[in-house]
Amino acid sequence: MRRVIITVVSLIVIGSITIVSITAFNRNTYRTNFLQRYYDTLNAMFDNGWELIAAQNHVISEDGLIRYNPPLRLTSWLIEYVNSNGDIQEFRFNNSRDFHQQIELHVIPLLQNYFINNFFTDIDICHDTLILNTQLNLLQGNHFSDSHRHWFPIVHDYRTRFATPDGAIRLSQLTPANAFEMLPLYFCVIIHVRSEDGQRLPNDVEMEKIHDILERLNDFTNYAMTASIVINQSRSWFYIRGEYVSDLEGMRPGLTDRTIFETHVFESNLGVFW
Repeated sequence: MRRVIITVVSLIVIGSITIVSITAFNRNTYRTNFLQRYYDTLNAMFDNGWELIAAQNHVISEDGLIRYNPPLRLTSWLIEYVNSNGDIQEFRFNNSRDFHQQIELHVIPLLQNYFINNFFTDIDICHDTLILNTQLNLLQGNHFSDSHRHWFPIVHDYRTRFATPDGAIRLSQLTPANAFEMLPLYFCVIIHVRSEDGQRLPNDVEMEKIHDILERLNDFTNYAMTASIVINQSRSWFYIRGEYVSDLEGMRPGLTDRTIFETHVFESNLGVFW
């Protein structure tokens, strides 16, 4: 939704005096009832097992470094639903942002937190400093090369259908174990090992531990995981829909080129999600 300010200029003549009246209609005011608009989608997402907890109107003058003048006016809704494990979960959304994006911002962090807390916290390499960056991504096509830009509308259409009953993410069925089967996800795992004499590669024992963690994660996700793993910008390997790959066409060892990697991710999901 674009924010547009429409200004109406009125000339009011009183005797010999002309008064200029300027009225601004702020389109930062969002009035669409998302709860009503996406009611059927919510039923599809949560298998009718959700409940409205709160609805609130907001007037926001600033958000961090962003100042709104005139203020941003929107409505938010908070619902509770029963997730695939039978636990009660909250989902908050508002009417100032595309609904499918808010669904993504709800789902991806939940999955990432689970994977990090249950798998990657096991990585502990001796007494050296270990810097671990693990990011779970939903393929969006932002890194497609110019020669593959025609794929972007395909991925964008797939994502926007999250806001429809037919394309909704079934959160009543989604689990961390089946997430890679239900969504085009991929991991970017970057590991830096720093020692007193500079960067070093993990030794054989440590590498075996890292491989073991990733193999357990691949097994846990029903051998559907897609991931890029890079260590100290000198060693790398990949998983493409559960298959271990030591190198990918176009990829240089030790580097994760998102443009090239997302090409492989897209192609591996042809006939699966698009």
